[in-house]
Amino acid sequence: MKKLLGASKLFCCNKEFQIINNGGVLFESDPSNPKNKILCFGDYQSLLEQNPDAKASFYPQHILLPALSNPHIHFEFSNNKTTLVYGDFGEWLDSVIQRREELFENLEQSIQKQIQLQLESGIASVGAISSYGFDIAPLASSPLRVQLFNEAIGSNPALIDTLYSNLLARLQECQKHSSKRFLPALSIHSPYSTHKILATKVANLAKENNMLLSVHFLESNQELEWLTQSKGFFKEFFTKHFGNPNATSTLNPMEFLELLEENKTLFVHCLFASKSELEKIASMNAVVISSPRSNRLLNNRYLNLEILKEVKLPPIFSTDGLSSNFSLNLLDELRHTLFAYPHYTPSEFAKELVLGVTHYANASLGFEGGEIARGRDADFALFECEGISTSTQEALHFILHCQKASEVYINGIGAYNGKTF
Repeated sequence: MKKLLGASKLFCCNKEFQIINNGGVLFESDPSNPKNKILCFGDYQSLLEQNPDAKASFYPQHILLPALSNPHIHFEFSNNKTTLVYGDFGEWLDSVIQRREELFENLEQSIQKQIQLQLESGIASVGAISSYGFDIAPLASSPLRVQLFNEAIGSNPALIDTLYSNLLARLQECQKHSSKRFLPALSIHSPYSTHKILATKVANLAKENNMLLSVHFLESNQELEWLTQSKGFFKEFFTKHFGNPNATSTLNPMEFLELLEENKTLFVHCLFASKSELEKIASMNAVVISSPRSNRLLNNRYLNLEILKEVKLPPIFSTDGLSSNFSLNLLDELRHTLFAYPHYTPSEFAKELVLGVTHYANASLGFEGGEIARGRDADFALFECEGISTSTQEALHFILHCQKASEVYINGIGAYNGKTF
């Protein structure tokens, strides 16, 4: 079956940010086909005349765009509201260690609620960081496209074999659900928390299996001090929580990057990365993902987008988890980010923000959506926006006024229509 969707404004979300007035998209919509694609796009009325047999719908005063992507999210911390401490990365991390067990009680309902919120926000694909495996089954049974990043963490060399075996067990469980839509992947938590030997094993495993890798990198000044000098907050942290007063960093920042040179890697946060380190990331054809509200709450800092542009890394945005955010609504994250960078012209910056959750975010996850183009995944989101047909600042008005998707299509099939799935 072919379907034709149209709206007052069609955001193509190519690099030029092309917008088509009264645009439409013709696409495959076969429930038995795991790879429904866009067939063509352009003027809605012309497409309707050329394809009279297609099931067609036009939405006046709506925006039609590629479904959004949230490439870094921790569903497993979806119970947190007031449990953890914000304002300083060290104090927050201490509170995570002290209170994490209670955050995992009755977790499944909270995870399902946040999956639903992703759909309501117009999201079709996520990069989920899975520390314990609690999110595997809920995400596998959801309509979302998922890169499930099974996370490795641990700095004690005596426990590396045990930690690695645990990771392999979670990965094997994840692989039981593997499909075109649900892809097992790997994560190294960070260079401060993961011993070089364990990090190397995980990096090699990702390469051998052609899996994406996600890592937190230089999120805090405390991490930078530890990786470069083996002192400061983490000296006390490893003594207090793990009884290891002799702990030292096993990797400096550049050594960590060199370890991952042959991997397909998503580097998250990078608040304290130098220009040379960002240049190294760019040379690896890797990406940098920013979570602005999380960064504000834990480090009172935002990523320097100017340096990112200088090294030709496009900004990509995500919500992180409720361990360091008050909402996993990606639209709210965009609104916050719009105001967090007051030196950028709102209308032009809005285009970068939209591309940072469509074109570039989707590509970072290895999916084939994120842009309205022939042969791309048939993943779309529709948003009602009063008066959008006469707007000349469409991207800005999308961010300011769109609160909830009217419909979301994933693989050409309706996945959300304003109701719970």
